[in-house]
Amino acid sequence: MKFLTNLDLSQNEIQNAVIQPLAAAPANPKLGQIYYNSSDSLLYQYDGAQWKPVGKGYELPAATKTALGGIKVGDRLTVAADGTLSADKQTDNNLTVALKANYDTAYQHSQASHAPADAEKNVQSDWNVTDSTSDAFIKNKPAIPKAVTKTVQTLSDAASKSFTVTGYILSVILIDSATKEQVIGDVSFENATASANGKVTVTLAAAPSNPILVIITSIAL
Repeated sequence: MKFLTNLDLSQNEIQNAVIQPLAAAPANPKLGQIYYNSSDSLLYQYDGAQWKPVGKGYELPAATKTALGGIKVGDRLTVAADGTLSADKQTDNNLTVALKANYDTAYQHSQASHAPADAEKNVQSDWNVTDSTSDAFIKNKPAIPKAVTKTVQTLSDAASKSFTVTGYILSVILIDSATKEQVIGDVSFENATASANGKVTVTLAAAPSNPILVIITSIAL
């Protein structure tokens, strides 16, 4: 029997009723229309735009990098009763199991039991050690410059005079003691040898009227 108008039951019950089971949603639905889907065993209601299941539990979609959603708690994580998420402590150093294993392996290989048979402990090097077989001997040491000495001699009573200084001669400067100006003269020198010191000979055109300061810079042997 088809009713072509609304049926008002005046708040009376419909007892032992069955919602029409259909394999697919009815065509041309109206707002509030319902049917029972026999394929997924859910009751559907039309909201004016689409069919939606009635009373079905909400399923939170999985979260992604760009969308909010639910996540699952994986291994080595715990969730407290208040919802606090924590990472379980794996080792005393709070390392992952794999990293802890690598750390232990590296440590064991650093111990004496894994050292080469001819290995020696580190020895403090010593600049003054000359024995090349000593562990403290330093190879290929650079030469340390000797002390530089400045000697001031005086030439006043002759046109030529020689001066002896210790070590190799680096430079010779002639200064007029009165005017403080540099004097031009003939300067020759012999550098030191293993058995003799350096020698400087200063020759002027004539005996100076003012004492000439002969400033000699030399370096020790």
